[in-house]
Amino acid sequence: MANPDSSEAATTAVLENQRALAPLIERFRQSPIPHFIDGRPHAGAGSVFSNLCPVDNLEICTVAAGTATDIDLACAAASRAFPSWRDMAGDQRRALLHKLADAIEARAGDI
Repeated sequence: MANPDSSEAATTAVLENQRALAPLIERFRQSPIPHFIDGRPHAGAGSVFSNLCPVDNLEICTVAAGTATDIDLACAAASRAFPSWRDMAGDQRRALLHKLADAIEARAGDI
């Protein structure tokens, strides 16, 4: 049998998380989340799909659906970017990746 105290604590935690995330989620609901290709937002062909919350199955936001054309654009951008990444010194790549990790950690609550 489940511990009723732990079930109540879990429910409370979910509700607190939902309240804390509400302003962030609202920002994502204002327009579909685009692809990011070649460092810029890319809406794609206009088709979108729903991103659902695994807790309550409610829609969090809509996301641009990728097409073969979007994949081709992304692959071409990656191919153009790869030589400079490949030729970059390892310590420079490490510094960039640590900077990215630091930025993610700084926004962990939002993410």
